[in-house]
Amino acid sequence: MLKLQFDFAPYFTDTATDLPGDMHTARAWLTNVHFYFGFFFLQGHIWHALRGMGFDFRRVGKAFDNMESAKITAG
Repeated sequence: MLKLQFDFAPYFTDTATDLPGDMHTARAWLTNVHFYFGFFFLQGHIWHALRGMGFDFRRVGKAFDNMESAKITAG
């Protein structure tokens, strides 16, 4: 059985107590590889979908720069 843990990033570990030290089974290794590949492929899909719809990521930095110089006024 595998258990989801969180340290720096989420990862799966084995719950078997008969493993020496920090050893992991191939099942845990394969689960972690699938988890991280799936995460990064999903991020790539979202990025390409936004680019395909015409979103320009260069404008994000300009928007943050404009937020720092904008004045907040009471309406």
